[in-house]
Amino acid sequence: MSDINIFQLLILAALVGTLIWCTVEDVRRRIIPHSATVAVILTYILYAAAGFADPVSGLAAGAIYLVIGFVLFQFNLMGGGDAKLIAAVALWAGLEFALPLAFYITIAGGFVALGVLITQRVRVYAGTAAKDIAMTVPYGMAIAAGGSLVALQAA
Repeated sequence: MSDINIFQLLILAALVGTLIWCTVEDVRRRIIPHSATVAVILTYILYAAAGFADPVSGLAAGAIYLVIGFVLFQFNLMGGGDAKLIAAVALWAGLEFALPLAFYITIAGGFVALGVLITQRVRVYAGTAAKDIAMTVPYGMAIAAGGSLVALQAA
């Protein structure tokens, strides 16, 4: 981070707070609220309007990630809320940090999936879950972690 001012810091804090909200909702209900995704986009608009980001680069990265998310959604590899959230977070990454965003989300996603797997195994072993229960991964947690890292790195 270079010279950061208080206004920029407040917007980044709003982003991180919104991404924490996304994580809590995704873990709790396996749903990322539309209003949370809109809040990520609105904080980016405020951030870019204040001159802290290149809006053309952000829109390009967001469009690329939206297409990727749509394809993953069509093949049932990602939920619709995750696809929208990843595109909104990509705005913050811009083209310069688009690949690091994918890397951070992938690494965080691996840890989240491992955590879900371990939790499920413990629950089966303890007798509190059926062995054949379908596991879902709250991937919004990984997107939030990757998005937070990239936004702070890009600042």
